[in-house]
Amino acid sequence: MKIKRQMSFVLAGILLLGANGCAGSKEDAEVPTPSTSGSASPTDVEIQEDVIVDGSTVVFPASDAISKKFMTDNPELRVTVGLSNSEVSFKRFCLGDTDMAGASRPISKAEMDICEANNVQFVEVPYLFEVVTLVVHPNNDWASCLTLEQVKEIWQPVPEEGEAATLVATPPSPEGETETPEKIEKIENWNQINQEYPAREIVLYGPDNDSDTYEYFADTVIEQNADTRVDYNLSEQQTEVIENVKANPNSLGFVNLGNYQAYYQEEETTDQEKLEQKENPIKLVPIDNGSEQCVEPTPEMVYNGNYKPLSRPLFLYINKGSLETRDGVQELTEYLFDSDNETVYLEAGYLPLSGSILNLAKKRLDNLTTGSIFEGESVAADKLLEMLKEAE
Repeated sequence: MKIKRQMSFVLAGILLLGANGCAGSKEDAEVPTPSTSGSASPTDVEIQEDVIVDGSTVVFPASDAISKKFMTDNPELRVTVGLSNSEVSFKRFCLGDTDMAGASRPISKAEMDICEANNVQFVEVPYLFEVVTLVVHPNNDWASCLTLEQVKEIWQPVPEEGEAATLVATPPSPEGETETPEKIEKIENWNQINQEYPAREIVLYGPDNDSDTYEYFADTVIEQNADTRVDYNLSEQQTEVIENVKANPNSLGFVNLGNYQAYYQEEETTDQEKLEQKENPIKLVPIDNGSEQCVEPTPEMVYNGNYKPLSRPLFLYINKGSLETRDGVQELTEYLFDSDNETVYLEAGYLPLSGSILNLAKKRLDNLTTGSIFEGESVAADKLLEMLKEAE
């Protein structure tokens, strides 16, 4: 598919105003003002082609990061990367206004109908994984595994001092009697979630509540459109979360697995403090999601679908006509799935595709396989590989 050309790249953010989001999704409820990066093409460079890409707020950081690298490597193609929500992104794509659309969910049946009505055929592929992991201090020898219920107990919002106690709803007993509601207990010490843990303060760290990582963590661990407790130590940069967890023996934090891997895979440094940070990395905490098995948050466990529910696939949709006839779209598509660019995705906080999933995605692109294999339904990470194989 690769066509050798010298191209240039201009990256711009597009904000679509007045769009209604999908019900029940915080991502689609608000469309933040996009950041604009990149630089204008030199006046003496002839723009050979424009490629229009649009994506949801969840996928945008990846598109933004890879676009900057692509701009450096290809100085004569202009690509505009827009920022919207999944619903608006799919609408623009199905009207034929964009060449690519990134999304945190598969295309819906209603959106596929719009594509069909406008004679827009598309190739659908998994793009990246968003993975959240719990992390603790290197010397933490007790939290070797946490259940999802324990994670929720730790991070759920609790009444502030002076407010009425929040009650946990309890189902009626088999005899029809309603049990007395229980207060939500604020977790302040490790032994509150497990009596075998030490009676030490638990100090919480995490990304700020404007980040996609926070939103996904809260939606998954607490409930959809919920928030966590507010009395945790937040950071704008996930590298700060990692360093703060490393500095406090009583810490518990959450970060993107991609950011964690990128942090410990950075190029060699002579900074003694950074060297010490990397020599004794913070620990990733395995999760028991109710299966009574502790699953480590490793790329292998994500790819085979065993690390759940704190991992999900993200998707990319490419206009078949553009992919068949446009050199720039072909070049950009191959660039997005080039293994040499894995570090770009990791640093942006995402886990790139690998192994069988990557090979099957590339096969769909090479064969220009059109249509959706998900029938408008959300797909869990543990079902992705199976569904891709069945669709061959």
